[in-house]
Amino acid sequence: QIIYAEGLQGNLDLAGKAFAEYVRAVPREEPNAFDSIGEVYFFVGKYAEAERQFLAGVQKFPAFQDGIGKLKAAASRLAAGDSKGAEAIAADYLDTQRRKENRNVPALQAVWKQITGAYAVDGAKAVPDAVEKALMRRPAPSQRPPS
Repeated sequence: QIIYAEGLQGNLDLAGKAFAEYVRAVPREEPNAFDSIGEVYFFVGKYAEAERQFLAGVQKFPAFQDGIGKLKAAASRLAAGDSKGAEAIAADYLDTQRRKENRNVPALQAVWKQITGAYAVDGAKAVPDAVEKALMRRPAPSQRPPS
């Protein structure tokens, strides 16, 4: 995706334009676009913007991937160094999944414990690697797509 290609090369303005174009051109993919741009911001260390995008996606499309964007938002908050705020977001997400009787809640709790465990040991700098292993797969570096 061009969102990743541009964003991971540091071209955040172009990634943002690609996001807007993607949403306009392929409206059915809009939920994924929020997730993608959130991940780009996360991987380049723009944690507040990542959180904002993940939460916007969940608010607009709560059923997309069972709202996992909320857990990604919590991880973004944690990476920014706000463990209390991150715990509140994660707790809200997990409570929502329990109310929905999501049978994957124990696995989701384990994912969150993995992420917060890395934070407890090595601080905020450890969160991106823990999140990548648990929730996201950073796309391999790629060449800029031809124009």
